[in-house]
Amino acid sequence: MVDSRGAYAVNVEAVDAQGTTQCSRQASLTVNARTGPEWKTIPTLARPEDDPNLYLWGEMPEVVPVSPLLGGGTMAVGVVGKEFDRSSWRPVTMQPQAIATDALPLQRWAGATEEGTVSDPSGPNDAFVFVKKANIRVEHAYVVNFWLRQDGAKPDPVFSPQTANFWDQNQQMCEPTNGFSPGEYVAAIAGHENDGAWEPGTGHFGVIARLLAERDPRKIVEAEFDSNSTDFLRLMVALNLSRLENDFNDRASDDGPWVKPAWPPPPDASRLCNPGPCDLTRASFWRSTTAYAPECGTRLGLGY
Repeated sequence: MVDSRGAYAVNVEAVDAQGTTQCSRQASLTVNARTGPEWKTIPTLARPEDDPNLYLWGEMPEVVPVSPLLGGGTMAVGVVGKEFDRSSWRPVTMQPQAIATDALPLQRWAGATEEGTVSDPSGPNDAFVFVKKANIRVEHAYVVNFWLRQDGAKPDPVFSPQTANFWDQNQQMCEPTNGFSPGEYVAAIAGHENDGAWEPGTGHFGVIARLLAERDPRKIVEAEFDSNSTDFLRLMVALNLSRLENDFNDRASDDGPWVKPAWPPPPDASRLCNPGPCDLTRASFWRSTTAYAPECGTRLGLGY
């Protein structure tokens, strides 16, 4: 049995029948980490273009009044994009894990690993239990609200007097003094959910990939073992995975230290339209001609 180190010094003694040491030597051993897909977590990301269920996701976003008690004005309602675990549509990083949010660690990560037992009656590690296989996977997807796309639907006349969809309405408005381009906006949302809108590694999935490269859960759990208790081994694996999952979720959230917003673009970004004084306040949404004038559109990203 070895721990997470890669180099070891081993003392070897030759003992006769009377138990007297006849000679001794020291050997150096180098243990190489296992390679291949079973021992490296490779994240995958499904795109809306690959799956109709992802492509057609989203409800019509709109701008609604805000109560004077809450400051007045208007705010955008409706999620414009999101990134999530593909198998559960939940904002979690790794699978398999229990759906119940209050599941205890052992219940939460049942099935994440398979254990093995050392059988060597004359050796020092007989009956040791270890992680034989890791079943951890990171398979995500992202969506961009279909109503914002170039081929998105037009609003129902019951809800809005606008006769064009979001893209066409704003494309017509894209003038040098406007500062808002629908194509640039939708691409920024997709980038924000993927690797990053304006800088690689700053989108939700991009941050997860960075974290996995630094702390691969499969390699971390492989280092766990116990002298005789499978239950204790499973507990240590579950605690490690819970800590990683919680930390990954925090760091890959919109409030995380590495995730950068989709909009507005940074000052040095290449723009399709020249920036206006408050970029998103010039976007045309249903039930409104401006997105959120009092705060220059900062609340439009609420929920993604």
